[in-house]
Amino acid sequence: MENWKGREEQDTQIILTPCESLIMRCVWQPDIGEFFTAEEVIDKVYEIYRRRWTTTNGTAFLDRLRKKGLVGRKRKGFRKYYYCKMTLEEARDAGIKERRNGWF
Repeated sequence: MENWKGREEQDTQIILTPCESLIMRCVWQPDIGEFFTAEEVIDKVYEIYRRRWTTTNGTAFLDRLRKKGLVGRKRKGFRKYYYCKMTLEEARDAGIKERRNGWF
């Protein structure tokens, strides 16, 4: 039974892929604003990390982060606006880890 509990606790921990953590680093920047579009995040990732993504890729990463509970989304007409649901400090307290090298 102890193995079962250990596995259950492990599944509740949020682990970010390297691309997801790049996005979170960008949206935690003070100049991104409270609400942002996928295009703004993609531009910010390119500006800081020189990684070029398509809008489809950026939206897919943001939707994964939304499913993990780190980012929320609101629609206004046809536009999707994203917002942070967790600050950097809250993420550290929650024990969120980056898959590759434990950024938090």
